[in-house]
Amino acid sequence: MRSVDEHLTHILSSTTVLGSESIAVATAAGRVVVEDVRAAVSVPVFDNSAMDG
Repeated sequence: MRSVDEHLTHILSSTTVLGSESIAVATAAGRVVVEDVRAAVSVPVFDNSAMDG
């Protein structure tokens, strides 16, 4: 029986690391994000609540 570390080593040795690229958000559908995406402006720009409390 193999240990978890042996399985992990086997899996990692049989895969390749893919590179990353910068693209426009509008063309990113179906892709995987490698870092956080943040909006340039908060929407709405003021505190907004449907109800108090």
